[in-house]
Amino acid sequence: MGYHSRLKPIREERGLSEEEIAQVLETTVRNVRLFESGEKAMKTCYYIKLAIYYNISLDYIAGISNDPHKLY
Repeated sequence: MGYHSRLKPIREERGLSEEEIAQVLETTVRNVRLFESGEKAMKTCYYIKLAIYYNISLDYIAGISNDPHKLY
């Protein structure tokens, strides 16, 4: 499982668009698509923003853990 493989499923499970995530990350929709496809690596700060926004662990988002435990 690649670092990017959970990005799109997490977004879709929450009913969010690429545009909404681009706003959260303060980046472009194109970058969101590239992150989700694995064509471009995400900066650590983007992983942190997503973990906080989704309220799940960084390890889960990055595919390191199968436990999406909440942050708070």
